[in-house]
Amino acid sequence: EAVLNVPHQVGTVILDASGKVVSSSGELAGDESVPSVVQNLLLDCGDLRFLKARRRDSDDSHNDEDTEEDEALERLTISFPGYQYVVAFDADHTYIVKQTVDTDVDNDGSGRLIRP
Repeated sequence: EAVLNVPHQVGTVILDASGKVVSSSGELAGDESVPSVVQNLLLDCGDLRFLKARRRDSDDSHNDEDTEEDEALERLTISFPGYQYVVAFDADHTYIVKQTVDTDVDNDGSGRLIRP
């Protein structure tokens, strides 16, 4: 599956439309907490199409022929120092990938991240 080919991935979970785990691998294998938290986060977020609409309102190339399907949330990234969860969707599944991320740490040993 394409989910297994994501660079720097250390774990994956695939959920069906009802939120049940279809498959999992790596660090997320057998971990029910991550899918549960992601599902609850998505439910709390509700309909995020308005975010895309705002961006498009400021875009001169706005196409009035866009369909409502074009406005569906495509991907959500939940970032932490050192790793992130990338959540993507299709009509039948939710895909969760845990990835390590490259970070530069401050030389004073404080552990603070240096962001460009």
